[in-house]
Amino acid sequence: MRYGMGRLFDYSVRYKAEISGAKPVLAFGAMLRDDVAWVAEILQGNNVAFVARDGVDLKPINELARHLPIFS
Repeated sequence: MRYGMGRLFDYSVRYKAEISGAKPVLAFGAMLRDDVAWVAEILQGNNVAFVARDGVDLKPINELARHLPIFS
């Protein structure tokens, strides 16, 4: 999570002109275990949508992710 957030924040500065208006999304390759469910809150608090793979499907994990066009 920390590495992913670091990359998102780095890109938001480094490529500001190219990605203007883009919404940051962090994607995990698997669903979270219950003991680390707090990750979704941390990402939400930092305005990062969070999605995870559940089998072959992609699931929104936090509120920001639920509003992404792919889930609308």
